Amino acid sequence: MVSSHCFILFWGPKRVDEVARYVKQALEWARSRGIRRLEVDALRILARIAAMQGRFPEARAWLREASEAEAYGDLLVLVGEYLSVGIVELLADEPAEAERVLRRGYQIVADLRGTGQLVSVIVLLARALAMQGRDEEAMALTRECEGSALESQRDAQIKWRAIRALLLARRGDFEAAKRLAAESIERTEDWEQDDSTAEVLADQAHVLRLAGREEEARRQAERALAHYERKGNLVGARRVRMLLQREPMH
Repeated sequence: MVSSHCFILFWGPKRVDEVARYVKQALEWARSRGIRRLEVDALRILARIAAMQGRFPEARAWLREASEAEAYGDLLVLVGEYLSVGIVELLADEPAEAERVLRRGYQIVADLRGTGQLVSVIVLLARALAMQGRDEEAMALTRECEGSALESQRDAQIKWRAIRALLLARRGDFEAAKRLAAESIERTEDWEQDDSTAEVLADQAHVLRLAGREEEARRQAERALAHYERKGNLVGARRVRMLLQREPMH
């Protein structure tokens, strides 16, 4: 299925500019044949890529086009809308807007009993809350994700650990935070998702920095930067460079 291949390319090791070229071709093909599901998926992927490259007005324009296309499909189509908006707004440093959309998505998906898809919404919502400093609410969502995610849902299993580790470090529970962050990183072995790997490496760098482990934090931040640069996520790379430029904590 072309839609699935587009998402595999987006999450996989190919640079986003290469992915965008393929997805634009898929979009033209879908429009020429009236395949709305593929059209909407392609538009949402292009929105995510534009946001990763810091082109937020363009990203939101792609999302509006996807919304106007009105593709009717399964639960994955519905979840894709909330996740795409959430990803774009988090990259744009608008966690409150991401939260607003993701909370609506959470309620709708929960009402439809889409347990398998719900964990993806939960983990992204937890990050939106953590970015706003609402740590207790974010912690509660990591517990919900821990209780709901299947062992096979690798992305959710990795990310709830990474987010909780950061929350624990903020409250001073450094040993538990370091242990959980390390578990998160261990689970990325043989994983070809450069962008998600970079995200949790950056989380671990923050944890180590808060724990006063500056050299280790720098090493992990540099690894995160390499993954972001390889994928072409300019926003993620810029954030990690800012972390690397900060003065050591005392």
